[in-house]
Amino acid sequence: DWKIQPGGVIASNPAVFDGGVVFTSEIGEVIAVDAAGTVLWNRQVTGQLNASPVVAGGLILVAAFQGDNLISTFDFEGNQKWPFNPPKK
Repeated sequence: DWKIQPGGVIASNPAVFDGGVVFTSEIGEVIAVDAAGTVLWNRQVTGQLNASPVVAGGLILVAAFQGDNLISTFDFEGNQKWPFNPPKK
């Protein structure tokens, strides 16, 4: 039995990846924990994270509302890989 204490509200479902589970909070936290509940890494993005993170292609993708990047990606070790922003018209 374990608990995590993010700084913001967790408003979405977690996602499972090889080695852990990742949660996001409304204040832009991306938190990965292992099966024992130990925090593996904690990253911050700008904007609100209200949607569930997605695991695909060996990456964790998070979509921010009113952030610097529409989508931010992380590898399973917490390294930020690439941002995505649609072209401005």
